Amino acid sequence: MQAGGGGWDVGGLRGEAIQRSATHKMLCDKVTQRQVALVQFTKRRKHVGAWSHEPFGNDTACDWSYGLLETEDLSSIESALDAVLDNDEDYLDADLASEAIAAIEVLAKLQGKGTQIDSYTHEIDQWVKQHPQQPSLSLLSKAKKVVERIQSEDSELLELWEEAEESDAWKASLQQLAAAIST
Repeated sequence: MQAGGGGWDVGGLRGEAIQRSATHKMLCDKVTQRQVALVQFTKRRKHVGAWSHEPFGNDTACDWSYGLLETEDLSSIESALDAVLDNDEDYLDADLASEAIAAIEVLAKLQGKGTQIDSYTHEIDQWVKQHPQQPSLSLLSKAKKVVERIQSEDSELLELWEEAEESDAWKASLQQLAAAIST
């Protein structure tokens, strides 16, 4: 090792070159770490538009709620449930399942047993207060069947959540929702 005008000479490499090389490696490592983190995040969030395991923790459920807010009865809730049940033999689309979960949350709220209260449910909570109704036993029975269907093998939403780190929280949320609509 000897000192030179531009830095240390180590094994034929100048000190600055070593420093630049180490800095370059550190920057490349950071870029690689960010790329890996992005891929991991994408895998966890394959269900695009989902930010939470809760019933209104996704874009589809929030979009569905706009239609509910324009109604005076439970017809849009029943339609969301029927869409899942009518899909009995086919692969269940994640959007249909997400809408049905949101509809079931509204049924739970109508019974005073909602599982999610936050800014995403504020307008739904207002709708429930303005439209106090008791869901029929047949509607609640449909809702229970829908929860079972969403948790079946041919459910895209189940598959997407099983690939996510929050899978257990999502499954627990569904169980909590099922308990909330039980009579």
